[in-house]
Amino acid sequence: MALFTLIARESDGLPLSASIENEENCYLSTNFQKKAKEIVRKFSPLSPRRCSIEDSNIIFHYLISNGICYLGVFECNYSKRAAFSYLYDLENSFSEIHPDALTTPKRPYFYIEFSTTIQKVKKTYQDSRNTSKSQFVRLNDDLQDVHRIMFESIDGVLQRGELISILGEKVSHLASQSSNYKRHSTDINARQTLVLGSVILVSIVLLFMFYMLVW
Repeated sequence: MALFTLIARESDGLPLSASIENEENCYLSTNFQKKAKEIVRKFSPLSPRRCSIEDSNIIFHYLISNGICYLGVFECNYSKRAAFSYLYDLENSFSEIHPDALTTPKRPYFYIEFSTTIQKVKKTYQDSRNTSKSQFVRLNDDLQDVHRIMFESIDGVLQRGELISILGEKVSHLASQSSNYKRHSTDINARQTLVLGSVILVSIVLLFMFYMLVW
């Protein structure tokens, strides 16, 4: 079953809801929560919609749907099909109850009450070996391509997030330089136009004076 579950907004990584663990698992849950938040903060428009991220003896499975990320922490030997079925069940429930989740929340864990639904869904997946036959029929229908889900290491995900951040800074810097260059070019063009206008005006005046003298 899921050791920890986090639901977050993809665009800014804002946590919307999470599972609430008992005191016995509090220390482990805190560690999982920290790493889960690190992962969702690294998302970009290029991030895969479904991915499995390995970290020593645990694995993070997540899916992104309509701008919302559903992430679960599982033991490495837990069924991948059952894990993603669990996440899809959460996605169906959450999107139905909170269709405005992309725009309404202004603070972390705005939908923390959804944790009770997380607990209910999690109970049906406590052991992938005991998942009901009907659930696995649906798994076969909905997750035929589960083997195609991207698999990464947590170090690679976090490092890629740092590279994306650096790339974003460079793009911003180049955009700023381009804006400055455009502004500088406009100033130069204005000065050139002014000088040219002055030359033409002086030439006209001199021609007029010459004409008056000759006349």
